[in-house]
Formats: sequence, structure tokens, C-alpha cells
Amino acid sequence: MAGQILVAAASGAAFVAGAALLGFAVFAGTSLIGFGLYRRNRRYPRGPSRASGGPGARGTPRYQAPPQRQPPGLAAAAPKDPTRTLSPSPSGVRRDRPMTASASSQRSAAPAAKTPWPTRRKILDDLIDHPDRFAPHPALDGATFEEGPTGIQCFGGSNAFTVPFTNDAGESWLLRFFNSEPNPAQVKRYRHLEMLPRDVGLALGLPRTYWLDDYRSDARGVRRTTDSARTPAVLMTRVDGQHMDRFVAKHCGDRQGLLVAAARLRDRLLHFEAHQFAHGDLQDGNILVVSDGPGTSIWFVDLDDCYLPGVETSHSVGHSNYQHPKRTPKHFGPLMDGFSGLLLWVALRAIAADPQLWYDNDDDGRLLFELPDLQRPGDTDLWRALADSSDPEVRGGAERLANLCRAPGPPSVPFADLLPGW
Repeated sequence: MAGQILVAAASGAAFVAGAALLGFAVFAGTSLIGFGLYRRNRRYPRGPSRASGGPGARGTPRYQAPPQRQPPGLAAAAPKDPTRTLSPSPSGVRRDRPMTASASSQRSAAPAAKTPWPTRRKILDDLIDHPDRFAPHPALDGATFEEGPTGIQCFGGSNAFTVPFTNDAGESWLLRFFNSEPNPAQVKRYRHLEMLPRDVGLALGLPRTYWLDDYRSDARGVRRTTDSARTPAVLMTRVDGQHMDRFVAKHCGDRQGLLVAAARLRDRLLHFEAHQFAHGDLQDGNILVVSDGPGTSIWFVDLDDCYLPGVETSHSVGHSNYQHPKRTPKHFGPLMDGFSGLLLWVALRAIAADPQLWYDNDDDGRLLFELPDLQRPGDTDLWRALADSSDPEVRGGAERLANLCRAPGPPSVPFADLLPGW
């Protein structure tokens, strides 16, 4: 009996000891967890609840970055008010002041949305519906536009289109509209052309040109009907001539007529250099030949990429069938027409000597040469035919042209130095 009592007592003591150990373990664990949460809250203090829109709210980080430590003895700086900015006080100490609408540091308003460039159809409709808007320029007084089966007649291109008209004085003019917004360099270029003396323009074979509406003046220009913005246009005198390829097709077999055209082209290009001018894209589509009346004259259109002193570089390199195969924008300048001028001069004289060359090479976008010929100088059927020409100037000019094609870039010498016999 006494043994049983001792066993029970030992068991009770063991139970009490176990309970005490368990209680101590629970206490220790709770303390450690509480200490960890305390440390955690010191590093990442919990903000307001999600319902209050604090850092725990949806769409925002749950925790904020730990605050920067302040040097001993300095109080933490108060958070900055985003509506206030620092300004000097009368005593020279900076103080805070609220931003106002008149503050110089106020941000400017966002720019208004850009108006889409008007389509060709929209511009032509404006010409019909609002002819009164052209009155400010004298040449546009009483403008009467030529109409065809589908409306106002126009001649389109990849960069622009032209609309012919006559005015009250019976003069023939053209309005040239751009298919996209012209860049500032083009505006400056046409402004320079407008300031050319009339006798210089005639010597160069350039139509009289006026830039209408440069976005700085409301005095002239073609207005859009939808808003107060303007659609710029180039106003130029109309030259009643034929594009060079059509002239050659009509006069193929007329040896003297083609030789005269070649001589007039040569003379124009010599005037170019004398007046520090270059077209930049000499080709059959940009050259008009006027052969009616007492003589033949050459005129140049599409002056978007021309060179004049003081204008910016154009990044266009011209039609590939008429330019040096290695021409780049860095060759822009007063001598850039030498290669294409020599090519056109040789082509006209070659067709005058042998009309069959025209029929063998008749194709849109070229007179005789195309890019593969220029990339293989002296090594195509065309080069071999030119080498056998009955005209010695054609043979000499073709040889010079082939040598230029082999050069690492277009010539940078005066046009007269490229002509055989000059």
C-alpha cells in the first residue's frame, strides 16, 4: 500500500513538472513571436487598412521603405507638401509658399492634339466650295479651275499634286499641294526661291514661285474648312511644255530638234553653277521642254530638294536611274547636278544620232540608262552601243560617264569640266 502511494506521488510530481515545462515553453515561444513582430513593425510600420486607401490598399505596395536614419541630435524632417515650393523670404531664409497659377515654375498645359493632314479629296472639295479664300493673293483673283469627268483636274505625284487654273487676267498658274506636312527645310527652301530676282529665275529656267501660308501669317493661303489651321501650297506660273520623255518620244527621229534640246539643257546647267543653284533631282519627269514658237527652252519643276545658299541639306538622293549609284545626302550642294546633267546630255545626243536606242530602251522612268547600267559601267549592251555611236561627243561623254560610275562618289567639279571638248 505504501508503495502504491509513493508511485502515485511520483507520477503527480512528474505531471506537475511537465505542465510547468510546457507552460514555460509556451511563454517563451509567445515572447519570441511578440519580439519578432515588434522588430518587424519597427522596420516596416503598418499603414492604414486597405479600406482607408493606405499602403495596404489594392494597387499599392503593402509595405513602405524603411525611413532614413537621422544623425544624432537632429529631428526627423517633416514630409514635403507637393503643393508647396521653396522661395526666399525677405530675410534671406528659405520659406515654403503654396504654388499658384501665376508661379513661374508652373508646368505648361499639354499640347493640343494635332489635326490630321487633309486628304487630296478634301483639298479639292475646298477649292470648289470655298473659292473666296484665294482672293488675298492677286494671282488667285477670279481663279477658275479646270474640271474633268471626276471633278477638278489635278496631276498627282508621290510627294505632291498640282492643280492648274486661270485667273481674271487670263494668266495660267498652278497650285501645288503636299501629300503630307512639309518640313521646315522645305518651307525655307521655297521662301528662298520666292526671293530670287525674276531675271535670275528666268536664266535658271525656274517658274515664278510663291509660298502660300507659312503658319505665321493669316494674310494668304488655303484654309481648311474644319478649323482655323491652314494647308500650305506652292503657287507657280504654269509652263506649257512637255516632260522630257514625252518630248523625246514625239521628236525621236528629229535629229536637229534633239540636239537643240541637249544644247539648251547644257546652257541651263552652266547657269546653275554661275548662280550657286542645283536642282537635286534631275530626271525626265522634272524637266519640261517648250518647243513651240521661235525656239526651244528648258524648264525645271519639283524644287523640293534644290540647293540654294543658306538652305538646309535635303536627305533625298534623286531618281536612281539618273544619279550616281553611290550618291548619299552628304553630297548635297551646288555641284550635285553634274552627274545627272551629263547623263541627260549624253542620252539626248545619243538618241539624236541613233533613234533606235530610244525604242530599244523605252521604259517609264528613264531616257536610256537605268540603275543596273550605272552599277556595271561599260559592261552592258547600252554602254557598248554608246561606244559605237556615230557622234564623237557621245562616245567621249559615255566614256566619262562610265569612269564617274566607277568612282567612289559623284563628281565634285563644275559641270563644264565634265563635258567632252570643254
